[in-house]
Amino acid sequence: MKIRTKLILAFLILTLVTAFIAGVNTYLSTNKILKDIIDQNEIRIAQHLLENIDRSIFERFKDLQTIAESHTLTQAITKKVSLVDGENRLTEYATSTGPWDLLLVADKEGNIILSTYSDLEGKILNATDYPYNFIAFNEALKGKTYYSDLVISKITNKPTLVFASPLLDIASKQIVGVAIGQFLWDDALTILVEQKVDTKKLGAQTEMHLLNKNGYLLGENNPEENDEILLKQYMPPTDLAKKFLPPAGASTSKDMKVNFTALTSYAFSQGYKDYKGNGWLLIMDTPTKIAFAGAAIQSLQEAATTALLLLVFCSLVFFFINYLIINPIKQITGATKKIAAGDFKTKVNIKRSDEIGALADSFNYMTKQLKESRGDIEAKVETRTKELEQKTAELEKMNKFMVGRELKMVELKEELKKLQAKK
Repeated sequence: MKIRTKLILAFLILTLVTAFIAGVNTYLSTNKILKDIIDQNEIRIAQHLLENIDRSIFERFKDLQTIAESHTLTQAITKKVSLVDGENRLTEYATSTGPWDLLLVADKEGNIILSTYSDLEGKILNATDYPYNFIAFNEALKGKTYYSDLVISKITNKPTLVFASPLLDIASKQIVGVAIGQFLWDDALTILVEQKVDTKKLGAQTEMHLLNKNGYLLGENNPEENDEILLKQYMPPTDLAKKFLPPAGASTSKDMKVNFTALTSYAFSQGYKDYKGNGWLLIMDTPTKIAFAGAAIQSLQEAATTALLLLVFCSLVFFFINYLIINPIKQITGATKKIAAGDFKTKVNIKRSDEIGALADSFNYMTKQLKESRGDIEAKVETRTKELEQKTAELEKMNKFMVGRELKMVELKEELKKLQAKK
């Protein structure tokens, strides 16, 4: 196996392993960061929803203070204007403020003078028939605007917050009565119900539960469940105190209340301005497959991008190494084969100042020395060949001379024999 093939395989294995590890690490770290961001975003949504509910209640708080400042209503109690004028004024407030489930005005003895429920007029507020209104009435007589927790009204049989504010006589500045309003709770619930279809923020399956400090249900984003307000205990207060710590938080767990693994985010009511809140808790359960779907997809994309960039980087490194090391070695190897075949004119054209360049210079110097050595050898061989040819020629000449001489001697001997024979 060639070194280039070995390097390619080694680089490929190293690159793939590194890309896989980097991709997994990127996925895990990105996923954690995105989940933390989603947790914080869910908490902000819960806080925002509670703030909207608190703001809505505060607006009713201010509305009732405005109603209590009405001179017409005060004068109706002191009989400086007719009850008809007072009723008309109260009706105007019922339509221009609120929404109210009920508005009434009572004198400081608790006699109901005016009411949007005409059946109440002439009756007396008491703890038996109107317990929550009676408490609100007595608190307002102390000189401050009062608000209750969410209760079920004994008058309308609907969930409501009871507000009460003192009515002051203009001249004496004395309390002459109390204005009482029952907030139409369904209006506040629309803030939660509208979120059921807000799939962009929370997902279609997000479940919301607004609880009071005793763990009883005050409302949900599912309208079908809102007939159990203050009847269904979502969780005992001791469990609430253990699981949910103010002011807000988020966690992921398998919750039997919602029958799926959910991201549970929550926030406690902080009140708004003069409305200090009632310690309510908003819980949001979003299936993790919905809450973290975007995080998983984005994490995979980040991991794939990281792995791809690492592959590109490693490829560039390989091509750089191939250019700096493998190609020069391949070039020197090819030149070596040519020299081995007898081509001593071959040179390596590598001009560099590093070790590869030094190797190329040494190779070219070696080739030059081999070429010169071969030239010297060829010259010596040629000289020796000429000398041998010259010696051979001389020997042949000498040999011819000696042969001629021998032949001449033979001829002379023959003639000598002939002469002797004649004598």
